[in-house]
Amino acid sequence: MLYTSGSTGLPKGVLITHRNALAFVAWSATCFAITEKDVLTTIAPYHIDLSIFDLFVGLSSGACLVLIDQKGAKNPLLLSSLIATHKVSVLYATPTLLKLILHYGKPSRYDHSSLRIVLFAGEVFALDALKQLKALWTQPTFYNLYGPTETNVVTWQKVPDSLDQLSEAIPIGGPCPFALCRLWGLEGFLPEVPGQKGELIVSGESVAQGYLNLPEKTREAFLHIDGKIWNKTGDVVAINAKGAYDIIGRNDRM
Repeated sequence: MLYTSGSTGLPKGVLITHRNALAFVAWSATCFAITEKDVLTTIAPYHIDLSIFDLFVGLSSGACLVLIDQKGAKNPLLLSSLIATHKVSVLYATPTLLKLILHYGKPSRYDHSSLRIVLFAGEVFALDALKQLKALWTQPTFYNLYGPTETNVVTWQKVPDSLDQLSEAIPIGGPCPFALCRLWGLEGFLPEVPGQKGELIVSGESVAQGYLNLPEKTREAFLHIDGKIWNKTGDVVAINAKGAYDIIGRNDRM
């Protein structure tokens, strides 16, 4: 059970099964080719869904896990040094933390050439900061992962080698193989065509069962349609010309 932040009220306990978590774990280990040669960190607190990747993708792949306490995880200079000392190869963090490493971790002082994959999630990564980080870390491949606690990661997008042609944020991409994503409007499903906007709703193996002891909130956020459970993410997206999803904003104040 992972709790939401409670930014629009009381935190909600999200009921996540082993199957929910393993759908994401198995895909991640294969998609990013995690092996026993990799070194991962535990930057995210264990009550945050990012930690599911760190712990279970790492352990299921035989990778090395560098355990970092929460005081250390908030220290960009220490993190920058640990990446170099332990030769971290796969880094998963929020854009906020990556920007802290960029601006306050003195990354030019340390050897970060061991990095091969940088994953980010949880918020929009401003293009200027992402460009600066990619100019500094030229060897890893960057990926944008998207999904609320109720679904874990359900869409992904490889960051282009060059960001010069982009004027807005990196798209959140297309669905992971275990997820089904659709646009939702006042009268139900919306057409999946370029330019269409709507609330993103998600079904599939990673979608949670509901909220602990909150039947009304569960009914509001989890729809039962055609034998499937769909989570209403509250995120408004648009389908771009390439068929991927762009984040537009929220349909509430969260």
